[in-house]
Amino acid sequence: MPEALAILAAAKPILPRARGLVRVGERRWDIVLDKDRRILLPEKDPVQAIDRALALNAAEDLLSRDFSRLDLRNATRPTIRLSAPALVAFQQAAAQTTAEASR
Repeated sequence: MPEALAILAAAKPILPRARGLVRVGERRWDIVLDKDRRILLPEKDPVQAIDRALALNAAEDLLSRDFSRLDLRNATRPTIRLSAPALVAFQQAAAQTTAEASR
């Protein structure tokens, strides 16, 4: 329980979007956000991972984007999983860019 409270304290700036915490495999936590989005925290140093997520959000307004998962389990490579509609839009934009580049 102390770890969960520390996570919630670190996530204070995004708590209005948070719906709760989920314990995963009795070893790590996910923060569940609105719109069925999740921030996947690492087993070690989850508070530090939240600080990185808040920095990404401050720099890129990340949490307002259309994603389903923000995976912070690998400290050197945060990964974002787009929602289905955002993935389709990304693929269309990539295809258009490729088509324009080949002209």
